[in-house]
Amino acid sequence: MMARSLQFRFNTREFDAKLRRALMEQPQQAAAAMRDIRNLLVMEVKKRTPVREVHLDAIITGEVVPYAKSWAATVFVPVNSPAAPYAVWLHEGQYQLGENSQAKQGKTGCAVGPKYITRGIEDNKERIVAIMREALKK
Repeated sequence: MMARSLQFRFNTREFDAKLRRALMEQPQQAAAAMRDIRNLLVMEVKKRTPVREVHLDAIITGEVVPYAKSWAATVFVPVNSPAAPYAVWLHEGQYQLGENSQAKQGKTGCAVGPKYITRGIEDNKERIVAIMREALKK
């Protein structure tokens, strides 16, 4: 089975335009904020990943990507990882959690399973905004 890239974009256009403009006027603070956001999201996505033979949570990673007029914090499963063949299905599919995933869910207090990446982002919107606001204070 050929691995597909799992890619989601969290767009800050939803946020206050003044906040976005202020961050772009301070590129060092914007880059630092994106690194903090990436770290937060990698940690939060890992809490939500189901447990299989190859530990998906150990493979989740992220990057900060600079663009001409913006920055992006990305979270993804590398296509060359041992988990890549089933990472998309685990994200997009409908299934019953196994015993190990249920135990992880009880331990982390986060819902484990489908949409593990997008839920990690959506569940942390307020924290993302707080990180960007904090970066402007520095």
